[in-house]
Amino acid sequence: MTCRRICKLLSLTVYSIDYRLMPQFSADDALSDAVHAFRAISLEKGKRKLVVMGSSSGGQLAAQVSQLENGNGIDGVLLRSPVTCDAANLPLRWKGKHKSMSTAFHTSLLSSAALTAENRTKEMLPLEREVEELKGMPRHWVQVCTNDIYYSDGACYAEDLEEAGVELRVDVVRGWPHTFWLKAPLLKKAVKVDEDMIEGLRWLLKG
Repeated sequence: MTCRRICKLLSLTVYSIDYRLMPQFSADDALSDAVHAFRAISLEKGKRKLVVMGSSSGGQLAAQVSQLENGNGIDGVLLRSPVTCDAANLPLRWKGKHKSMSTAFHTSLLSSAALTAENRTKEMLPLEREVEELKGMPRHWVQVCTNDIYYSDGACYAEDLEEAGVELRVDVVRGWPHTFWLKAPLLKKAVKVDEDMIEGLRWLLKG
C-alpha cells in the first residue's frame, strides 16, 4: 500500500527489494541483498534523485545501506519505526537512555524484540556507529511511534544524526504502536501517517 501511494501521489519509480528472510536465511544475507540491490539501482540513477527508505527491519537495512555507502549516491533517507540497535548490547552512550524495551511499551502488536544477539548482522547496526562517522550523511526524515518498543531506536538514532549535523526532520506519532499502518492501512490515522510520510519524501527530494 505504501509503495502504491508513493507511485500514485508522487509519480515516482519505486524499487521494493525482495531480500532473503529469516529464519531460512541470515540477517547478513538480507543486508547483502539490500546493498547489492542499491548498487545495481544506483548505476541506473543518472540525474534522477534516489531516496533509500524502509520500515522496522527494512528501516534498519535502509540505514545500514546509507552508512555502508557513506551516503554516496543517496539524496535522502526515510526511516519509519526503524530498528537501529541490539538493545541487549547498547553502545555505552545510550545505556540508561534507551528505555523503550521495557514492558511499559509492550502492545498486542509487538511485545518482544525482533532483533537479538543471535539474529543480528555481523555488520554494525545503525546506532553502533560513532557520531563522527555520520557527518556528511544525506538529509533524513525519521518517523517514530511512542507506543513502540522500538521508539528509542528511532529517537536515539535521530539524536545521533542531529549531533552529527545531518539535516533532519523527525515525525513523532503519539499513542500508536509499531508500524500500525501496515497492519490496518485503512484506519484514518494510518492514512494520515502515510500522508505525512509522503510529505517527508517530498522534503527529501527537494534537498
